[in-house]
Amino acid sequence: MRKKDHICVSLAVLNSEEEKQFFGVPLARSGIQAVWLKIENRNPFPLWLIPRATDPEYFSALETSYLQHKPFAARSNKEMDHFFHEPAIARLILPHETNSGFIFTNLSEGAKYVNIQLWHAGA
Repeated sequence: MRKKDHICVSLAVLNSEEEKQFFGVPLARSGIQAVWLKIENRNPFPLWLIPRATDPEYFSALETSYLQHKPFAARSNKEMDHFFHEPAIARLILPHETNSGFIFTNLSEGAKYVNIQLWHAGA
């Protein structure tokens, strides 16, 4: 957990076993690693999460889902799209609100450096 300027960020990087248990598919096989974030904004102004600062080639929830799609399974693929979109973190964190969810990054073996960048227009 890191606190600065009335902002608190917590994160957890899922290992391949935890990803398989949560998402039901091995994301590592597609070169993807899920990072769970919790961002508390205790400021009177909104914040924006900049995913490209975390990973310039991050995957959106729908890209992550698409890489798991099965051929000729339109209905289950659509359900999978919704399933991956639901736990993805929202980029906008409203004043005095908390957002949590996943950002999908490129797989890093061993220790993972995670940079979280937030933007705001000012007070």
